[in-house]
Amino acid sequence: MKALLGLTAASALLASLSSFACTPDDISVKARELAASVHMLTASDPQKAREIYREVRRMQPEDTAEALPNECAAYEQRSQELQEATAKVESQGKGNYYY
Repeated sequence: MKALLGLTAASALLASLSSFACTPDDISVKARELAASVHMLTASDPQKAREIYREVRRMQPEDTAEALPNECAAYEQRSQELQEATAKVESQGKGNYYY
């Protein structure tokens, strides 16, 4: 959970910087960060990975990649969606332990 909060804080900081030019290096870094987040959140629990995948697929993206100002913003949006889906799956999972 602390990792999720750290990711959220990092994403908020990166989102504030998205108005600057997005270089190919920035895009590459954001792609690696998103891949690392996906790996970190899903590597240890295949069932959780499937649930997060289903939740992300269920979510309707607020913006398409083409509607966002640049590719960096698109990666930031996808990272936010991943965090929201993960939080939803985790909150649903905690409720199941008590029944």
